[in-house]
Amino acid sequence: MRYIGIISLCIVLAWLPLSSSAADQTQERLENAQDMVETLVDAKDEGAFADIGLRIQTFKKVLELAISEAQQLKVSVLAAESSSNMATSTILWRDSAVRRLEEAIAHYEEVQSHIQENQDALLLSDVRETAKSFKEWRNTNYLPLYEEIASYLMLNKNEKVIAVTESRWGKIKKDMLILREAGFPMEELETLFSTSTAHLEDARALYEHARELFQEQYVAALTATSTPHLPAGEESAQGIATSTDELPEESLVSIKDLIKESFQNIKETYQVFIEMSSLVRKLL
Repeated sequence: MRYIGIISLCIVLAWLPLSSSAADQTQERLENAQDMVETLVDAKDEGAFADIGLRIQTFKKVLELAISEAQQLKVSVLAAESSSNMATSTILWRDSAVRRLEEAIAHYEEVQSHIQENQDALLLSDVRETAKSFKEWRNTNYLPLYEEIASYLMLNKNEKVIAVTESRWGKIKKDMLILREAGFPMEELETLFSTSTAHLEDARALYEHARELFQEQYVAALTATSTPHLPAGEESAQGIATSTDELPEESLVSIKDLIKESFQNIKETYQVFIEMSSLVRKLL
């Protein structure tokens, strides 16, 4: 019978793409490079770090990691979404982000060339000062760009996961009608379905607010044309409300915080789907 579809559609929690291996790898490269930069700059000229050769080799490794992470970030930005699906303002932002990444890579490669070409003449103090300058440039120019791009990638992923979840929610809604027509007891199922709907509405509302913050903080500076947003209370294609009016003030901390909370609501939505699946199995 058609209503058994509600049983199988919920074995999806493990599939739910709440993390990205590419993003994890980029974050790992960032953290590794940061740790090595801190060690290189803060280490005293004693013990192993009194060896100029070791300092230079460590600095070279830092630069290799920094270049690798920036290159991977550039690939992630370009692969996130096709231009045909992007608003003009977002395309302008993406092109700006890619250009700034290319400038960072060029800067890293320039420092790398300087170290390579002058390593035989460098003193410990030269390496330390160059590393200090590198750290300051990175903290001022690259790390803010990294956070900006990471927010965009999280938004992009959040949007796609919500769309998939809304599609599944819509299928369950249709299955609910079939179950009702078949004479199934619906009270508990309807309570669970209402709970899943509330979690999904919260997930989308948090995403919409995070998207608005991204537009305000990063995109508006590049163009006066902003990406249109759904008016408060308007429904998505699947019938999920998108109002942000009821978001608690304390949740509006940052783009990343909002997206993480949105993902948590999506996870809770799927957990309710699984509860509904188990309940239907018992009723069959």
